[in-house]
Amino acid sequence: MRCPKCYAELPTPTAYCLHCGNVNALACGIHCNEKLYLIFIGNDVVETLSYRVYEEEESIVNLFEIVAERIHERRVKEVYVSGLSFDKIKWAVEMIKRCALSPINVYMTNPSSLDEFVQSLKSFVTTKGKLSKVDIKPEDKIQGAHSTIIGGREGREYLQIVAKCEYVKKIVPGVIEAKGTALGGGV
Repeated sequence: MRCPKCYAELPTPTAYCLHCGNVNALACGIHCNEKLYLIFIGNDVVETLSYRVYEEEESIVNLFEIVAERIHERRVKEVYVSGLSFDKIKWAVEMIKRCALSPINVYMTNPSSLDEFVQSLKSFVTTKGKLSKVDIKPEDKIQGAHSTIIGGREGREYLQIVAKCEYVKKIVPGVIEAKGTALGGGV
């Protein structure tokens, strides 16, 4: 496998290129099942590593130290954690935060199977890369004729939260009215 930027030899398709500094892994996923799966999403590839989970505390710490090394080797900044239950997800989030070798953002997702998680993670990461970010102050994003009809402080707070998202370009609040009727006579 070669780096798509400088064509240097890489040990894995999602490895960080030490020659040019190109990050080839877009994101990382951890799935907790009977085994622990470490998933790296690249531009055109999904790399999956699996590890056995032993019950001893020392073995668990060693496992997450190895996982943290793999994440650091690829210079991944975002880690998404899933599993078959919320308890396993919370456990994995705590362990990866405790063992991380560099600053990373760790996100919990809903419980799902391994295949569902890989597909949704791949879809999310590739879509997220296609979205364009905007550099507009959150207060400047709220526009339109109904910008004062928001629903008091609570409504304004929710709009401010949405406006802080770097992908949101504009928010135009308005009143939703039901004017039409369905075939069955209801709205």
